Amino acid sequence: MSRMRLDAANIEKILHEDEIEGEECSEIEDYLEIDEHDSNSCQSSEEDCTEFVSSNPVPTSDNLFHRRTDLDNVPLKYIRQGHYLSKNGAVKWNIEEPPRSVRTRSHNIITERPGPINEAKDAQTSLECWVLMYPDNVLEQVVVYTNIYITAIQNKFQRERDCLPTDLIELKALLGLLYYFGKLRGAHLNTNDFWATDSTGSDICIATMSRQRFHFLLRCLRFDDINTRQQRRQSDKLAAIRDFFTGFVTRIKKHYCLGDTVTIDEKLEPFRGRCPFRQYMPNKPARYGIKIFVLADSRTVNKTGNKMLVHLMSVISL
Repeated sequence: MSRMRLDAANIEKILHEDEIEGEECSEIEDYLEIDEHDSNSCQSSEEDCTEFVSSNPVPTSDNLFHRRTDLDNVPLKYIRQGHYLSKNGAVKWNIEEPPRSVRTRSHNIITERPGPINEAKDAQTSLECWVLMYPDNVLEQVVVYTNIYITAIQNKFQRERDCLPTDLIELKALLGLLYYFGKLRGAHLNTNDFWATDSTGSDICIATMSRQRFHFLLRCLRFDDINTRQQRRQSDKLAAIRDFFTGFVTRIKKHYCLGDTVTIDEKLEPFRGRCPFRQYMPNKPARYGIKIFVLADSRTVNKTGNKMLVHLMSVISL
């Protein structure tokens, strides 16, 4: 069976040869939706019909064929308005490809190479990179919020030495131990194994702080003022770490420049603690956890900062 060549003559023939339920199909009716009132008025007045055709020119067969193949599955309301609309109504996506013969707008031209910028370009070690994301002024604020919570629960302890306030050096030591446990893949191990005194424990953990102090600091670690949390939590589920998280995102934008190949990635960090936005996804290995959306650059993908953020979120009593 020979295939008919789809040239302009054949396309024109296909558009005019069929009849649907005894009515002739015209190119105007196929391209535009004309209601019954408009069609009757066009038939009753030849002058009005001529004016309608002149104001709405009939597209050529090539344009019709292109429209049928490319926009066949696009709803009519999007074709009329010419764009898709996001859920929040703030973003519009054109349904047609923008013209390529025009000059690219200045705000769409990438003038910098993707990668670290500003102070991040001079960072040589992992510690220097970490300090850029979590500077001392941010950690000092965490120390203040943690001590506020420690002061609020001091009456629950019989000995004062069991609930002493913390400082910046001790907070950094606590974060260092969390990184150390992650490196040893000890998230599901008992902390008694790290502080064991029968020569099987870790000398780093024993020399840094006691096991009792380690658990006490994890219990008291806070990233906001506990006295005003309930008021802020009524309108923000992320009130417990809102300032910390917003500052983290701001510092990423300050020290990193995106390239021309980026995508929105998502990841489910395993977590089974108390969290109002914890999600259950049965198709994931962990199933329960915190879902994170990341604007990832395909050239340099690094999620270390997001893993650290989730680790900190897991020790907060939301």
